[in-house]
Amino acid sequence: MAVTTPHDLSFYTQRLLDEVEQARARGEMPRPVLMGPLSYLWLHRANGSDVRALTRLEGLLPVYGEILQRLARLGVEWVQIDEPILTHDLPQAWKSAFERAYHILQYSPLKKLLAVYGGPLQDNLGLAAHLPVDGLHVDLAGAPEQLTAVLDRVPSYKVLSLGVATDGADLWCCELETVQAQLQPARRRFGDNLWLVGARWLADLGGLLPDFRPASGACPITT
Repeated sequence: MAVTTPHDLSFYTQRLLDEVEQARARGEMPRPVLMGPLSYLWLHRANGSDVRALTRLEGLLPVYGEILQRLARLGVEWVQIDEPILTHDLPQAWKSAFERAYHILQYSPLKKLLAVYGGPLQDNLGLAAHLPVDGLHVDLAGAPEQLTAVLDRVPSYKVLSLGVATDGADLWCCELETVQAQLQPARRRFGDNLWLVGARWLADLGGLLPDFRPASGACPITT
């Protein structure tokens, strides 16, 4: 079945599928990154190109379901779904749409990592923590103060991915000993379900997290 998408999403999807095929041909296990359906619609709303953006959600979700099906057929295990608008003060209609959308997408194949970055989750933490996904990525590089609340709200059976730094820049401006101390509770609670982001920090924190599995940055494909 063909994927029927808006032009920009269709172009991005085909490029993503091509990159996954190329990575699999090299024997790699990529984790594709998709813009989440709510953030996709919000972008159009913010640009003024779609005043009734949420009315398009029901038609968009089958498109995402088909994309996930096609990625699964290529042998993908995990997909990252970026929803940066969860750092915004969202109207209730958008919060309800998140619950509806992800309860539908949970029946699609692949393990799903919901990624939120660009600031703290604040009032949307409870919403993000309890959506039916397999893991949650949050940004500690820009908002380290949210770690305690995240540990309190995210279930330990999920993967917790923490963005502590980006390649080439230590955005979390504190001493390594402080980082280690703050991550110890996360390690105790999540064990092997704790992932970290940031090549430079990962090298230093290897003793703290010997079994870490890196989460992706901003690139469409990570391995």
